[in-house]
Amino acid sequence: MATAKFRQRSSYINHSILFFMALTIILPLLVLIFNSVKPVEEFGVNPLGFPSEIRFMNYYDAWVNGVKLDPFMGFYPEQIEAAKALWKAVASASNVKLKTKLNQFGKVSTKYEKEIVYGKFEGVISHYHCYKGKIDCAGLEIGDLIDEVIHED
Repeated sequence: MATAKFRQRSSYINHSILFFMALTIILPLLVLIFNSVKPVEEFGVNPLGFPSEIRFMNYYDAWVNGVKLDPFMGFYPEQIEAAKALWKAVASASNVKLKTKLNQFGKVSTKYEKEIVYGKFEGVISHYHCYKGKIDCAGLEIGDLIDEVIHED
């Protein structure tokens, strides 16, 4: 009798654990499915909720147009000009030089650099210079842009 009650209690515990484990799998899948049929305008407004309208045309767009998209679409000209203006302002207001870290081949480094992390380099850097495992996914030519800033004056 006592064994049956223990099994029944442990059965409830096991089922509860399995239920919560299933939720951790099912809920992200539901969010994925809901987001796949949402209109584009609704992504930022309601990322975890139900779609206001179901748009199966998203699948068609992804199938037909998705192959033609590049992995990175590039920067807007305004973003490039803002970065250059920021670098110029920081350089004029401080001791930061308008240069970036070069690798052993004379090209802009796109990897982790100890010299930067230990504060022995003054210049324009990016996140991938400071953290191991980060990559230059945007392909921003920092060196070329710095040259443009220098030659603008």
